[in-house]
Amino acid sequence: MVEPGVTREYVRVTFHVTDRQGAFHGDATVDTIDRVLAELDETEDVEHPDVSLGHESGWTLSAFPNGLVVWENVERDIEPRHRRGVSRAEVRRLWLLLASGD
Repeated sequence: MVEPGVTREYVRVTFHVTDRQGAFHGDATVDTIDRVLAELDETEDVEHPDVSLGHESGWTLSAFPNGLVVWENVERDIEPRHRRGVSRAEVRRLWLLLASGD
């Protein structure tokens, strides 16, 4: 219960999901995240191979059909990190953590 005269402040964390065609989906639902991740199982597209989730902090996690993920912050001078053999379920888990600000 909030005391009279006291207000609660909420911090809104924003993120976006980018599909294989480069379309942004702001503050995507879990259904949108699942749909975009499923694009990795469609016909190979060498011109548009990856999907990603980007957080307002500048951190982005990109996923490729072969299980490669790339973790980077385009706003900072930090080398991207690469991890191979990542399952779709693990990418989904990581995306949901990043979307929530973790």
